[in-house]
Amino acid sequence: MIIESQSLVVGYGNQRANPIIDGLHFSAFAGDIKILWGPSGSGKTTLLNSLAGFIKPWSGMLAYRGHDITDLTESATADFRNRNIGMIHQSFNLIPAFSARMNVAAPLLIAGGKSKNSLDAADRIMDSLGISHRKDARPSELSGGEQQRVALARALVNEPDLLLADEPTGNLDEHNSQKILGILADQRDRGRAIIIATHDPRVAGIGTDTLVFPLVS
Repeated sequence: MIIESQSLVVGYGNQRANPIIDGLHFSAFAGDIKILWGPSGSGKTTLLNSLAGFIKPWSGMLAYRGHDITDLTESATADFRNRNIGMIHQSFNLIPAFSARMNVAAPLLIAGGKSKNSLDAADRIMDSLGISHRKDARPSELSGGEQQRVALARALVNEPDLLLADEPTGNLDEHNSQKILGILADQRDRGRAIIIATHDPRVAGIGTDTLVFPLVS
């Protein structure tokens, strides 16, 4: 098992009323593609951000490979996330001043990797995703499909066990959406656990299991 939650309760604010996620039991194994299905605003992104450690749960347990990570400090959570989780944000979250290559290498550099090794790893993953020819371009010079593949390369460069994707085809045309779906299916075959928030039926079609949102009425 890669990641598991028990009785997870998540919400916003300090009053702890009206949780968005209430008592969730959830797990993902190597080779799973878990689909978080539902309309915008139903809590899918909230769950992804909780699994990534961006949002601390109000209560419950979250474990990675059997180790409780619920009460890690903020810095320990950031380090854990950088080393073990790849995340593809809906808005890509690329650094505008960096080249595509530097954006991809950033997680390795943050983890203390040597510059040459980190850039070489970025080159390899970008080549595997068919975007090595755009490595010197800045995000503003990339198409939507290219930006999405750069974001995906950045999420994969640390070879994480867990990949989280928030609406990975939401801003893409049919051609680029099919490319991303193929890449995600390949990552499943490589033994990663993948959790995808979507309301795109094409994405839901590659899932091994579906969690329907909203989770509370």
